[in-house]
Amino acid sequence: MGNGEYSFDITDQTVETITLTIIVDGVEIIDNPGITFTNIVFEESFTDPQSSLPAGWSKEVSTGTTWTTRSTSYAGGTSHELRFSGYTTVSVECRVNTGLIDASQASNLQLKFKHFVNHFVNTYKLSVETQLEGSDTWIESWSINPNSNIGPETIEIDFGALDGEIFKIAWIFEGVGWHIDNWYIDDIVLKQN
Repeated sequence: MGNGEYSFDITDQTVETITLTIIVDGVEIIDNPGITFTNIVFEESFTDPQSSLPAGWSKEVSTGTTWTTRSTSYAGGTSHELRFSGYTTVSVECRVNTGLIDASQASNLQLKFKHFVNHFVNTYKLSVETQLEGSDTWIESWSINPNSNIGPETIEIDFGALDGEIFKIAWIFEGVGWHIDNWYIDDIVLKQN
């Protein structure tokens, strides 16, 4: 081991003070090592190649469109990733969404994901929306109207308005399907800071 970032899971959820001793190659580090604790509420990296979508996810598509998991890495993560493809000449709205995410004990929520837009012609809308448990209404959190390729890049969205809630997250394509070649999404992380 050397310099770098190391991670480990803490499963004890009791609020308490703990003493953490870091020993590297037999030498105790006592010079105030930087330690950051993050609380991941939800994450998805689409690593199951046997599934078209992760467990609990659902999709709404139109004829000539698909949301599937693919063995590619265009979004900048590792293989596999989520892909939207639209091959229709009509205007459509197609969404894929998580199941309910329990953030009832979370605060200062932040959503981060990687994506790549493989543009074809004209423009269309790509967005992220949320829906509270028990509601039929989707609320937009982020959107773009591409007219060229985008990314790969990482998107970060402040989800603080959803602190303490239970909700779904959706990724949506709106427009004429054949105007986009593909939209790739990967490494979704919802955490509290």
